Amino acid sequence: MHHPDAGYGQYRFGKPSYGSGQAKIEMQFPERRVPPKEIFTIYTSVNSETIGSALRFVSGKYLYSFERSSMLGYKVVVRKQDVKVFNKSCTLPGVSYFVDGAYEGIRTIDLGEENISEENR
Repeated sequence: MHHPDAGYGQYRFGKPSYGSGQAKIEMQFPERRVPPKEIFTIYTSVNSETIGSALRFVSGKYLYSFERSSMLGYKVVVRKQDVKVFNKSCTLPGVSYFVDGAYEGIRTIDLGEENISEENR
């Protein structure tokens, strides 16, 4: 069983190699490999309209969110003071979903039927 005090969690955003060419990591957070406790939070929500999940972290004045709010898949959204400054769907090949282990090793908050809001931190 994984635990938020052990191992490490790291968010990486960039261009995959697609099996050829050079992969390019544009952002890595945190820089050092440290346990995910107090850094990452996963929010989950299930109701008649949506099955939602969002992995979130704060860096400086920005709230980063890797989220799914519909069957259309995941997207990366960056907000600064609740204003979206980046919103990109994850449509390319690669791992663009939560692996089961994420729910064991990262603090998870179940919001029940309440939708995941823009303000969850």
